[in-house]
Amino acid sequence: MDYSVKPDAGFSTTRWSVVLRTRGEGPEAEQALDILCRRYWLPLYSYARRWGRSASDAEDCVQGFFGMALERTLFETADPQRGRLRTFLLTAFQHYLRDQHAYDTAAKRGGDAPQPSFDFHAAESRYGIEPVDHQTPAQVFERKWALSVLDQALDRLRAAYIASDKQHVFDALRHVLEDPHATPDHAAAADRLGMTQGAVRVAIHRLRQRFGDRLRDVIRETLCGNEAVDAELRYLQSVLRRPR
Repeated sequence: MDYSVKPDAGFSTTRWSVVLRTRGEGPEAEQALDILCRRYWLPLYSYARRWGRSASDAEDCVQGFFGMALERTLFETADPQRGRLRTFLLTAFQHYLRDQHAYDTAAKRGGDAPQPSFDFHAAESRYGIEPVDHQTPAQVFERKWALSVLDQALDRLRAAYIASDKQHVFDALRHVLEDPHATPDHAAAADRLGMTQGAVRVAIHRLRQRFGDRLRDVIRETLCGNEAVDAELRYLQSVLRRPR
């Protein structure tokens, strides 16, 4: 399977609803598991590395953890009423690391159960370029989770601009989302897009507004209800502002 970041085609339901779908059978359950693995394997890999595992050991841990998920044993007891999906996954992964032998024994009983495939070379490259810091493994996981949320929102926004034949606008202005502190060069953007500077200002405002909407959508999908979206968004921002 290819677990690079890409749109979740066919799923408009919440991420917790996707978890519940894994308890079924057939292609829909397999696709649900594919989505969850693809979205969370890199934060978990980074957690294992910071926890002290070597690159190869971290690979084995993530492969084994999601191999267990593919056997339908991970999400059987997942309860959306208990809180955030990322918290559930991290807690389950912590248990896996602390009791790996028991999980490995259970995995062997699965025989020829399918194993997920991840781009660990790229993951280690991304982990290796992170600046040396004093963050705990849990803080590293949360930062990777926060960056993943931003990536998902950006991917969805780009897809929306492509669908409306405005990819050139997105490509020309996306830097204002990637670096919110940067001062937009309205004149350069206007020249590139064949627009007036006033029209560029409006386009940037709309881009930021639509990105905010997509960001809230992604966050909402990992929660049980809508009431905690604002709090989760504030927490995401606090994670990204942490000293490193």
